[in-house]
Amino acid sequence: GFGAVSMTIDNYDQLWLGTNKGLYIVHDISDFDIYNNNIFSYAQYVNLPDNDKSYVFSIKKVKNKLVVANAKSINIIPLRKYPLNLKNVEINQLKYGFDINGEMTEQNAIYFDEAEYLWVGVRSGILRIDFDMLRMDTTDVELKFDYIKNGGLDLKLNDNSIRLDPLRRNLHIAISPERNKYLKNNILYEYILTNKGGDTILNHGRTLIKSIETGYLNPGNYNLKLIAYKNGKEKDKKELNIIVPYTFLENPLTLPLGISFSLFAISMILFYRKEQNKKMARKNLFLEKIKNEKEQLKVQAILNNFNPHFINNSLNWVQARYYEDQDMTKMIGRLSENINYIFNKTQKTQTFHSLKEEFHLINNYIEIQKLRFGQDNINLQKPEDDDILHKIDVIVMQVLIHVENAVEHGLRNRAGSNQIIIKINEDEKYYYIVIIDDGAGRKRAKEIGSKGLQSGLNMLKSIYSIYNANPNNRYKIKTQYIDDIFTYRNEKFGTKVILSIPKEYIFDINF
Repeated sequence: GFGAVSMTIDNYDQLWLGTNKGLYIVHDISDFDIYNNNIFSYAQYVNLPDNDKSYVFSIKKVKNKLVVANAKSINIIPLRKYPLNLKNVEINQLKYGFDINGEMTEQNAIYFDEAEYLWVGVRSGILRIDFDMLRMDTTDVELKFDYIKNGGLDLKLNDNSIRLDPLRRNLHIAISPERNKYLKNNILYEYILTNKGGDTILNHGRTLIKSIETGYLNPGNYNLKLIAYKNGKEKDKKELNIIVPYTFLENPLTLPLGISFSLFAISMILFYRKEQNKKMARKNLFLEKIKNEKEQLKVQAILNNFNPHFINNSLNWVQARYYEDQDMTKMIGRLSENINYIFNKTQKTQTFHSLKEEFHLINNYIEIQKLRFGQDNINLQKPEDDDILHKIDVIVMQVLIHVENAVEHGLRNRAGSNQIIIKINEDEKYYYIVIIDDGAGRKRAKEIGSKGLQSGLNMLKSIYSIYNANPNNRYKIKTQYIDDIFTYRNEKFGTKVILSIPKEYIFDINF
């Protein structure tokens, strides 16, 4: 219900009620049965231009208009027979402190004299308005876009559609009307964002704010309506179709593609194992194929959302089939453990873990390489202090990828090299993880065409860019390379990689 403090009946048999909850109208008041009907059920709310629901203290018929004065403004409404479904009522509004002087209309304090002056009693005195000289703004409004930004990058409209970057899910739009700057600012804006199913994601009612920021949007199609109102009536409307694409890991096609990759990998293992039984000389070729398949799966399949149980069951079957080959059993066991661990992380959307857990992945990888090339071909030295290893968080495979590069593109491309050293340093702001190898070096690896040098590093760069964009991360993850750190008989070789991990860092993209 509501409490009426002012009222009047116009020439169209409509009762206007000024209440403690805004302005209401009752149609065909002469037919209203006060004994059997409830006035609250028949009264219809009239939305003022700025959604103002403050006390309406005074109502007065003046010529062919209705003057409605509340705590914040004087509103002038053309009188006519209004439909029961009351929408888009033209209301000219004069705001106290902006368009006219004064504040807070007094109750039932409107008078229209013979000289056709409108007098309004306000808290600070009396206002006199020359009603005949009062000219309302009737100009049209046309909306235009000032800019459309996606994660700070400008977007361009294409047939009223925009496509977001899959790694940047927020949208910032600024609009402005084509208008006479000398007229009063009486344009209000409404923003309505819905998804493909019609659910309302965002609804900003009529406001003077000429911009909107959506925040994070899930993949899918959205519709954004931007509506301009003047004097309570809709004057212009723009609609945008917003497309938020899937990332590679979110794409529904990732599952069947991942299964296809896994089937291919298993079939290749079985095929080359059969060839190895026929001729031991083909063992090296078989192991090389295993390595190639692992490198492909690492980026393109292991981090995808296909079922880890299928792969683990398949690898267990291979282990059972070739249980007499201890090296093969150990190799597949180590590989299966790493795959299962990474899958469990991705299934839980956990992209980081402790350095202790990262070192366990590295240990498995090094043991696989020793089975391939011999125990003496790789000598890994790393810290063993569990306290510091549990304290430092890193992105999954952040250190492993650099160790893999050291083996595949460093040690394997220089005869006699076998050293990989991992050190941990720190200062007030950062932990520094240093990876040193005595391999051929990055320059030499590129010269001889070592393949896959950048694939894992590019994946890390993409992940860094996501997390470093979080404004709460004052200090950023960084990577530094120092080439040719050793010299022997005029030969320069070796690489040092320094990973700078901030001590205070948030692994989160929802900001």
